[in-house]
Amino acid sequence: MDIQGSLPQSGHACATCLHWQPEKVGEKTLGWGQCRRMPPAMPPIQDDKLVHVGLWPHTRDSDWCGEWQASCVDSA
Repeated sequence: MDIQGSLPQSGHACATCLHWQPEKVGEKTLGWGQCRRMPPAMPPIQDDKLVHVGLWPHTRDSDWCGEWQASCVDSA
């Protein structure tokens, strides 16, 4: 199986994207974070007893999509 066509351009992964917010414990990043490209989405829950909150997609630092934009740190 050839996956070359499905790989991002060099460096165009979540970890280097303007919209990605890494999760941290102290100063250490965990390799996971939230994509903040779009507003948080409401999960489809049909229960009036639960508190409803919006969620951002949770991604690995090496994940990628077609919406990547250079972060301010990378473009400096």
